[in-house]
Formats: sequence, C-alpha cells, structure tokens
Amino acid sequence: MPHKTLRKNLDPEYYNKEIKRLKSKVRKEYNRRKLEVHCTQKIRQLYKQLFAAKKSPQEAFLKSLLSKEDKCWSDFYKYVKRRKGNKENIPAIKGCNGRIITDAIEKANTFNFYYSTVFRSEGNILHIQGK
Repeated sequence: MPHKTLRKNLDPEYYNKEIKRLKSKVRKEYNRRKLEVHCTQKIRQLYKQLFAAKKSPQEAFLKSLLSKEDKCWSDFYKYVKRRKGNKENIPAIKGCNGRIITDAIEKANTFNFYYSTVFRSEGNILHIQGK
C-alpha cells in the first residue's frame, strides 16, 4: 500500500516563486560544490541574490503584520516564535574556572557576575577598595 509522508512547510509565509526557485538553485550548487572548483563563487552570487530577493517581501510582510490593530503583537510574536524554533539562545560557555557550563541558570549567573565586574560605577569601586 503506497503512502506519502507529509512534512510541515517550514518556509515563511512571504516566500514567493522567485525565492523558492533561488533557494533550490543555491541547494543544487551547494551539493555540486565538491565536483567543481568555480561553484563556491556561484554559490556566493546565488546566495546574495536570494538574500536580496527575500529582503523586500519580508519587510512588506512584517509591515502588514504590524499594521493590524487587533492582533498585531500576538501575530508578530507567533512569527518570531516560528522563525526561532527550538534553538537554544546561548550555546555552552566556559566559566572563569575553565569549566564548560550548559545549564541555563548557571549561564545566567555567570553572565551576571561578569557584567557586574565590568559595568561598575567608579564610586562603588572606590567604596569597595576603601574598606
């Protein structure tokens, strides 16, 4: 019995035929890059074309999204969440003692400690040194 697996379309709503065509061209050239030497230049050129083609439809989509009075922010945050996916915001970092930190709370505490040492006002430093 034949069956077809349906996948969710991960492309944004503003993709048109030209963007999809350029996207497939970039993928084809990227897969061909090991066979031919000049493919890297062609990939760069196609990627620049793809980026330029995506810029104006994306801006128009966001303007139309934010121009709605009722649900503009909820739709905007849905768009951001869709684009972000389940990506981790901050990758693993190395702490001051050289240990790799992957826990989100430990990363936040490490950054807080670092920023508190960097962004101190001069009055606080003199007060601490005077003790």
